Amino acid sequence: MGGVGNSDVFLRRKYNTGNTLHLSTPDLLSCTESRKMEIRWTLHGHMVLDMETDAGLATILNWIDPNPLPIQGVGIMTGWGADGIWIIEYKSFFIGQYCGIPATYGDMKILSASTQSSRLSCISKCSPISDCLGVNFNLLTKECELVSGGQLINKLSRPDWSFHTKCLNGTAMCLACLVEH
Repeated sequence: MGGVGNSDVFLRRKYNTGNTLHLSTPDLLSCTESRKMEIRWTLHGHMVLDMETDAGLATILNWIDPNPLPIQGVGIMTGWGADGIWIIEYKSFFIGQYCGIPATYGDMKILSASTQSSRLSCISKCSPISDCLGVNFNLLTKECELVSGGQLINKLSRPDWSFHTKCLNGTAMCLACLVEH
C-alpha cells in the first residue's frame, strides 16, 4: 500500500518476486492522519480490503486469486527506506486449544504468578482471561505464570519450563509455535 508515491497497492507472493496484483490507489495512506483499514481473505483466494471513511466502509480491493495459496501468516513492512507506523489489530476467537513448546520460557510481561498442581490447572487459569496470551509452567517447581497479551513474543531456552499460548481460529493461529526463537 502506498507504493510509487502513495499511488499504488501491490500484492506479491513473496518479497521481490514480482507483483501478483497491481492496483492504482491515489492518496490511500496519509502522513498526518490515521487510516483504519480491514483486510479479509478466504481459503478459496477471495481477498477484500476495506477502508473506514466518513461515509462508512469503502472497498479498496475485492479480488479473487486465480491460484490461491494457503495463507499461514501475513507480513507487514514499510519498504525501501520509507518510514511508517503500523498498528495491527487481529480479531479472532479462542476455542480452547493451546500450543506448547517444551524447554521454552516466554520472557514477557506476566499478569500473575502462582503455584499449580499441573500444567492443565495452570492453563485453566489463563483460559477465561481475555488479556492472557498464555502461560509459562515450570515442571519441577510447579510455578504457573500467566503471560500478558498485546506484546512482542520473546522466547528463551529454559529446560524446566514450557511455554503455551492460546490458539485462535482452531490451530491456524498458535502464536508461540509460529514465532521462532
